[in-house]
Amino acid sequence: MKKVPVVIVSGFLGSGKTSFLQFIMEQCMESNLKPGVILNELSEENAEDHLFEKTPLYEILGGCICCTLKSSLKGVLKEVLMKQAQFPIDILFIEGTGVANSLELKNIIINSEFREHFEFHSLITFVDASDYLDFKSILWTSKNERELMQQQIIEADLICVNKTDLIKPAKLDKVITKLRKDVPSNTVILKTSYSTVPLSTIMQVKTRKREKSLMKPPVHHSGIKAIHLKKVENIEKDSFLNWFENQPSLLRAKGIITFKKDKQYYAFQYAAKQLIIKPLRFNKDPIIVLIAEGSKLGSLKDDFLKSFSISARF
Repeated sequence: MKKVPVVIVSGFLGSGKTSFLQFIMEQCMESNLKPGVILNELSEENAEDHLFEKTPLYEILGGCICCTLKSSLKGVLKEVLMKQAQFPIDILFIEGTGVANSLELKNIIINSEFREHFEFHSLITFVDASDYLDFKSILWTSKNERELMQQQIIEADLICVNKTDLIKPAKLDKVITKLRKDVPSNTVILKTSYSTVPLSTIMQVKTRKREKSLMKPPVHHSGIKAIHLKKVENIEKDSFLNWFENQPSLLRAKGIITFKKDKQYYAFQYAAKQLIIKPLRFNKDPIIVLIAEGSKLGSLKDDFLKSFSISARF
């Protein structure tokens, strides 16, 4: 049986991984390739499963597959293999959490247990061009966050410097220069907007052999955690927008929301201090996922609920 190529999609919180998967799924279908996706979330529920209605989706929730949920990833890979005869896939994409250690995911794929059936193709890491330089600064991030991002880029076969439309050319040049100093000289660096990476590029950039890993002993997400709030609906829209304007400890947020005096359901994304809200084509139970350092997550949740005088299910 032909081996299934595996592409690992990495990148810090909010860098554009899920947007990439949406785009590449369409590209695969246009090319008559049958893709599969393994999606890992820190939260206990996936607020974005509606984005993959036409794709075989395997979810691993409530932790990180590079550490606490390694056995879950192995179990899902076995499930994919069991379904190959009836529901075959031509290529498998694995999206770790925004704080996953990508090298450990790679090691699971090339482990003898799976290498007969899966072929590790490449590791793609997304970098948010709009806040990469801030993340390199000790003034804006913790040592743990900086080391996590460094480990995500150093082993990448392809680095996608995403959201280039949000910054000026001079700043983008600084980002590229900094990245070039941080990664091996033969690492492919691609400038992107909206995570639009052609499938042809993905297929051409294959993993390269290395004499040894450049990575230090693995750093895990440590205290970065997620919490989800259910049944948070009919919120005053302006207050919702204003709440996100002053949340320096919030690393990431996403979910589905409804607003007062509005029958429309909306999906929202918050990353790099930017909030994006888009209408949904259908109704789905409201849910809000907040991601931050564990020590700050409780106060963020309390502040959110207090700001709108609401109670929520968890």
